[in-house]
Amino acid sequence: YREIEAESGWDIGLHMTGGVNIASDPARWEWLKSAWAVFQSVGIETARLVTPDEIKAICPIVDVTGVLGGLHDSNEGHLDPYGTTHAYAGAAKKRG
Repeated sequence: YREIEAESGWDIGLHMTGGVNIASDPARWEWLKSAWAVFQSVGIETARLVTPDEIKAICPIVDVTGVLGGLHDSNEGHLDPYGTTHAYAGAAKKRG
């Protein structure tokens, strides 16, 4: 997204805040561990498995009672969909 913002000149409101997916049941925890393994196999190094205590440290507002673990990725975030749409349109116009 940073590239499209630079190319188009549009502010897309990109905020890379990081994110945590939380597992409170064994099936979800197994799924998150599998997802982490896939990320590792394709070279995504920003994702890591985290303990309930680490989740609490990352996001103190979360009640970790019953939480088995989580998957944290520092390369997650959010953006402005309006600005992003116009950024793609602007870049497309520049490219003809």
